[in-house]
Amino acid sequence: MLKFKSIAIIIAVFFSLWAASCSRPVSIGQITGRVLPVDSISAPLPDPLIDSILAGFRTAMGQEMNQVLAVSAFPIMRASPEGLLNNFVADLVFETAQTLYKPEDGVMPDFCVLNYGGLRANLPKGNITMGNVYELMPFENEIVIVTLTGQKTWELLQFLAASQRGMPVSGLTLKIQNQQVAEARVQGELFDMSRNYKIVTSDFLAKGGDRMTFFLDPLEITMVGKRVREAIINHMKAASQRGEVLAPVLDGRMKIIE
Repeated sequence: MLKFKSIAIIIAVFFSLWAASCSRPVSIGQITGRVLPVDSISAPLPDPLIDSILAGFRTAMGQEMNQVLAVSAFPIMRASPEGLLNNFVADLVFETAQTLYKPEDGVMPDFCVLNYGGLRANLPKGNITMGNVYELMPFENEIVIVTLTGQKTWELLQFLAASQRGMPVSGLTLKIQNQQVAEARVQGELFDMSRNYKIVTSDFLAKGGDRMTFFLDPLEITMVGKRVREAIINHMKAASQRGEVLAPVLDGRMKIIE
């Protein structure tokens, strides 16, 4: 009880000083500092009360993160210009967007583009846990559909061709020569500069993240109401319920030619 009374007194003094500082001008005469080492010697002893409170959270979190979502036939790793992880995530995000998107004009998304840097960890062979997915996708990125003109879409394709990293794509095949687009096909059809394209991506990229500034001049942006990580988790759970083992393939969707 004494400990809580002391804390209450400290809080009361803090708010008294804060209120006083708001009522009159304050000038800082001098600022000093010193190094406070943080190691096993100087760190304060564990607080039994705090430890007892956190113990329950640790147990619950451990159970959640150790939950097995799916099984993989082999390690699923990102790579350039095309990788198993790149294809796996882009395909499931594209599929999720197509399922959730209800366009007024009846036109479905054309292809999906994500970013290589957004895939933060590879997936192991065998059991894939919730913790593995959080390591792969630690961000709260939302899936969005961005409608771009043909010109802006061409800028996107050129960006993909010039990138030294393999960007995850789905619904798109790109032949790259000397870091330029040699051929681009969307859903099997040659790219058409005269038409608009609906592109599935993340809200981070839609805001120009990772230097994707062509997204900053959209004709339309639509949220589909699902996070990228949620799409990954749902896809894995569905595959597990069907008794499927994850086994993504390379299909030449991002190909460098001489």
